[in-house]
Amino acid sequence: MGAWREGLGGIDGFYAGRPIQIKTLDSDRHRNVLDRANEAERNAMNHGYRGVSLFLRAENIERDRLVDFARRGALILIPQQGTIHSIDILVKNGQWIHIEGGQIR
Repeated sequence: MGAWREGLGGIDGFYAGRPIQIKTLDSDRHRNVLDRANEAERNAMNHGYRGVSLFLRAENIERDRLVDFARRGALILIPQQGTIHSIDILVKNGQWIHIEGGQIR
């Protein structure tokens, strides 16, 4: 990952040339994942960034429940709007969820 620098506003740094945001979530409520993603999108948009990769650590959330929630709601739509390019979520048991282009892997 690129060096973290203060004052970037809206992002936490760069990885492979792409702006990134890193968030953590201690809650076990999947609705809070959506709230964090919306917050990341707003922050990036307010500072003029597009194509941001969001990395979210949410290790108290079950993978299957979050995938179901993402498919039925707004979470899957966020990366299709341009500000956030993709969302990678680390969930319970060390599993990852990747959301990009209307797909969940």
